[in-house]
Amino acid sequence: MQHHFGVELSEGIFNIKLILKTKKKESVVIPKDYDNDPKIDKRKFEIKSIPLNDQGISYGTVNFYLYKTNKSYNDDFKKPFLIVSGRPLGNSFISDIPELEQYSAIWSSHYVTGCVVCNSVKPNQSRIGLDSTPAKTLFLRAMNSASIDLKRELSIWKTDLAAAEDKDLGDQVILKVTKFLQKKGVKFSFRNPIHKGLANKLNQPGDINEDERISNTPDGNNEGRIVKDGDELVDILYKPEIREPHPPDPPGPEPPEEIEVTITTPENDGRKVRTVRIKRSLLSKGGRKIRKSYSGPDLQFDADEDDLMMLSYFEADPPRVMINTVHPAWKKLQKKLTDQTDSKKFTELKEKLMTERYMWEVLKNGLENKKELTSEQIDNMFWTYFHELTDIS
Repeated sequence: MQHHFGVELSEGIFNIKLILKTKKKESVVIPKDYDNDPKIDKRKFEIKSIPLNDQGISYGTVNFYLYKTNKSYNDDFKKPFLIVSGRPLGNSFISDIPELEQYSAIWSSHYVTGCVVCNSVKPNQSRIGLDSTPAKTLFLRAMNSASIDLKRELSIWKTDLAAAEDKDLGDQVILKVTKFLQKKGVKFSFRNPIHKGLANKLNQPGDINEDERISNTPDGNNEGRIVKDGDELVDILYKPEIREPHPPDPPGPEPPEEIEVTITTPENDGRKVRTVRIKRSLLSKGGRKIRKSYSGPDLQFDADEDDLMMLSYFEADPPRVMINTVHPAWKKLQKKLTDQTDSKKFTELKEKLMTERYMWEVLKNGLENKKELTSEQIDNMFWTYFHELTDIS
C-alpha cells in the first residue's frame, strides 16, 4: 500500500491513513520520502524531461525522478518503476519492460532508485504492462534516449562514490599506521607530524577562556607541552607530558554530514580535476565518522597513466602518499568492489593494500635516521611492521 498509493498520499489525492499495529506500539506508515532518506542522495541524476511529440501532436512528457544511492540501500521497490496517472504500473520495474531489455542492467543498478512518471501511456487490461498506443511508441523511444544518459550519469556517480569511500578508508589507514608506528618509536623528518595540534577547545558562554595550543618550540620546557594564549595552529612531534589523570574533555563538533573529495580522471588532453561532496551516510560501512587525533602525511589518489607500473609514490611538498588509481591492480580491486553486492571482503583487501602502500612510502621516504640505515634494513623494518599490524588487525 505504501508503494501503490504513495504518490496519491503525498500529493493529497487520497486522505487515508495506514497504521501498523503490534502488541507494543502503533506506527503510521508514511509514503517513501526520497529527499530525507539517509541512504539516498537528494541530488538526483540529471536526466531531463522528454516531451512526446509526433507530427505536431503532443502526447505529454516523460519526467524522471531518479536518485543516487549505494549498494547497501535495500528496499522491495528500490529499482526505478513507472508511474501512470499517480499509480505505479503493477509491481513491474523499468528494467522489466520487454522493449527495454537491452538496458535492464542500467535500470536495475544498485546505485539508482526512484521513479519515472508518464501519464500519456495507458496500462493494459491486467495493469502489469503498457497498452499498444501511439504514446507507447514515443515513450519507448524516449526511454531509450534516457537510458543512454543514465548510463553515463551512473558511471560518474560510481566514480564519485568510490573516491569518497577511498578517502574515508584512507583517513583510517593514516590513523592506524601512524598510531602503530608511534608506539614502535619510529621518528620521521616530515614537516607535518604524527600528532597534530588541535583547534581551540569549545567554550560555553560564561566559561573561563582556556584556549590552548601545542607549542612548536623545540627543546626546553615547552616542547610538546600545552601553552596558553597561542593563536596559531601548529604541527609538532608530540612528546606526552606526565600529568595527573583528569576528566576527559567535552566532545568537539561532529564532522560534517558530507565528505568533500577531489577527483582526478584522465582526459584526452591531460587530466580533469573536480571536487564533489557526498553524504557520509552513503559510504560503505555506514559512513563512519572519525575524529582524527593523529595525523601523518596525507593519503591521496591520482590517475597517473604515465607510469602504470607504479602503484604508489611519494611527494615531498607537502608530504603525501599518492596511489595511482589507473594501475591494473587497483582497477581490478575497484571493479570487484563496484560489482559485488557484499563488498566486505574486497573492502578489507583494499584497506590492506592502502596500509601496505602507505607504510612503505613513509618508511622509505621519511625516516629521521634514514642515512644511518641500509635499504635492506628499511625493507626488513617495513615487512616486520606491516605483518605485525595487519595480522593483529
